[in-house]
Amino acid sequence: MIRILCVHCHQTLEIDDAFAGGVCRCQYCGTIQTVPSRDASGKSVRVAAKSLYRSQGGSGSGLEQLADIVSSSGLSPHFPRPKRPSVNEGLPPAAKRKMAKWLALAGVVIVLLLAVIIALLLRVNHR
Repeated sequence: MIRILCVHCHQTLEIDDAFAGGVCRCQYCGTIQTVPSRDASGKSVRVAAKSLYRSQGGSGSGLEQLADIVSSSGLSPHFPRPKRPSVNEGLPPAAKRKMAKWLALAGVVIVLLLAVIIALLLRVNHR
């Protein structure tokens, strides 16, 4: 177990060794902070904990702000996003063109349906 002090509320946190070098959330105040990593001998490396996020209050979940903070913290290279294959990856060029035509047609149909719905709503509101 790794023991650190929360950088915000100064409570002692016990974190499993698996989180060494990662991040944790304080169970008392919710501050997200870095967890010191361990060296090859298993001893805790003394690194000052860094607060990554602390709730400012207000509305919303703050997930966008948290994502920006984590991505700018230098931790994101340790947790790379898996590459998602493209929908049309591996298709022959003719099939890609056909899919593009169908997607364009679907887009036109959606726009027309939205125009009809808006026209109907405007008509109902004028009565």
